[in-house]
Amino acid sequence: MISGIAWLAALATGLSIFLMVAGFALSKRRDAVNQRLDRLLQQQRAHIDEDLRRPLLERLLRPILGQLSQVVGRFAPSKSITKIQAVIERADLAQSFDGSTFMTLRVFAGAGFALTLGALALLMHTGLVQSTLFALAGGGAAFIMPALWLNGKAKARQNAIRSALPDMVDMLTLCTGAMPFERALERVALTTVAALRFEIQHILIEIRAGKKIGEALELFAQRVAIEDLTLLVATLNQGQQLGTPIEQILHDQSNDMRVKRRQRAEKLAREAPVKMMFPLVLLVFPPIFIVLLGPSIPQILHSIAPGMHL
Repeated sequence: MISGIAWLAALATGLSIFLMVAGFALSKRRDAVNQRLDRLLQQQRAHIDEDLRRPLLERLLRPILGQLSQVVGRFAPSKSITKIQAVIERADLAQSFDGSTFMTLRVFAGAGFALTLGALALLMHTGLVQSTLFALAGGGAAFIMPALWLNGKAKARQNAIRSALPDMVDMLTLCTGAMPFERALERVALTTVAALRFEIQHILIEIRAGKKIGEALELFAQRVAIEDLTLLVATLNQGQQLGTPIEQILHDQSNDMRVKRRQRAEKLAREAPVKMMFPLVLLVFPPIFIVLLGPSIPQILHSIAPGMHL
């Protein structure tokens, strides 16, 4: 009898231990599942909050533009969409719209302005030919202006990065002498301009995601599309293959970039007088002539026509 009770006690103890271990494992698994669910819910809430923070007009028009951009993307040339997408990335506007959406905005802006100006011209009884000309002119201007605005944004960002490149390379040269290249990029990102800081952070994210440094730098050069940067990246990749010290490569490239920056500044200084001539002729000289010749105009007219009174 005692042995039976002992066996029952041992069995109960073992079963209790098994249930405790199983419950602990299940609770751990449940905690992990709950944590994943919480992360998913937080991401979903963050996405919803981000959508709610957008303006009401944008929230209403974005789905419509998405559908229309798919239709326009079927008929628009793929090369044009690719070029527009590249310009959008150079302007750092990829989070706002893509190439198809931007093309859709241009098409509907041109069509809307053309119809509006054509209808107004017809209401003013200007004639069919003149109304058509007004519609074509307004539609063409509305179609071209967004592209000019986008190119201006991209060029302004390129100029900002181009101006900051020599200083960035100098800082990178100093940092690579005391730390790895990736850490040097992190340090440089803290001191450079906003546009270049964003691109360096993009490079670091790609490197941590598994891409090689050379590949991430090549993608950076393709996004920005600056000749000096393309040459720098190609030289760095070639130097790494040949075993050239990276500090020496950066030092030489920094000197070349500073020379090119000085040459660009001298070129702009030489072009300044020519560019100032047109505003002077059109805006400054006419008021000067009016002020200087205004008092003598009545006398000149009186001498030409004695009977004329002003």
